[in-house]
Formats: sequence, structure tokens, C-alpha cells
Amino acid sequence: MFCHVLIWLRVVLRGRRSLSLQNQTEDGMRKELVSLQEDKHHYEITAKESLRRVLQEKIEVARKLSEVERSLRNTEDECSHLKEMKERNHEELRELAHKYNGAVKEIKDLTEKIKVVCHLAFFLASYLLASFSPILEKVQGHSPL
Repeated sequence: MFCHVLIWLRVVLRGRRSLSLQNQTEDGMRKELVSLQEDKHHYEITAKESLRRVLQEKIEVARKLSEVERSLRNTEDECSHLKEMKERNHEELRELAHKYNGAVKEIKDLTEKIKVVCHLAFFLASYLLASFSPILEKVQGHSPL
């Protein structure tokens, strides 16, 4: 934008100068020169103000960029932290699932052992009852109750 203003200013000043110089007296030329210098000063002030605004915008954009970059770094750090937590939690979940499956298997094994022991106890009780039943009958028949 600034370059366009300067180019336009040069064209205008050259055009006005060439037209003025052809048909004016020395006094008129001085007045025209003063007018051109005032115009130049005005355009310089306008150009400087435009440059100041552009520079201020550039500073503001750089500040915002810095904030966005800082925010991005923070977000990336948080993302990395969350990924690490996810991996740790996933590993803990695998370990817990492994322990759970081991406990379920152990419970099944113990349940089967208890069933076997119960069957053996029932079989042993039945055997003992059958074996000692005749003896008990004899003992009960001879004793006065």
C-alpha cells in the first residue's frame, strides 16, 4: 500500500511540475514550488502515518502469533501428557484383565476341587454308613435303651 502511495505521489508531482513550469513566471514558479513542497510534506506525513499503522499491525500480528504459538505448545504438551496417561491406563487395564482372568480361572479350579472333595466326602460318608450300619444295628440291638 505504501509503495502505491509513493508511486502515485511521484506521478502527480511530476505532472503538476511539468505543466506549471511551462507557463509561469518566476514568482508563480516559487508559489508553485512552495505548494509542491507542502503537498510533498502532506504526502510524507500521510505515508509515515500509513507506515506507522502498518508497523503497529505487524507488531500486533506478531504478538498474536506468539500467543498462538505458546497456546499450541501448551496444547501439544497436554496432548502428549494425555497420550502417556492413555498408554499407562491401557497397560493397567491389560494387567487388571489378566489378573481378573487368572482369578476367574482359580475360582473355577477351586470350585471343581470343592465339587470333587464334596463327592469324595459324600462317597466316604456313604461308604462309612454302609460299612458301620450292621455294626451299629448289632450294638443297638444289645444295648438297653
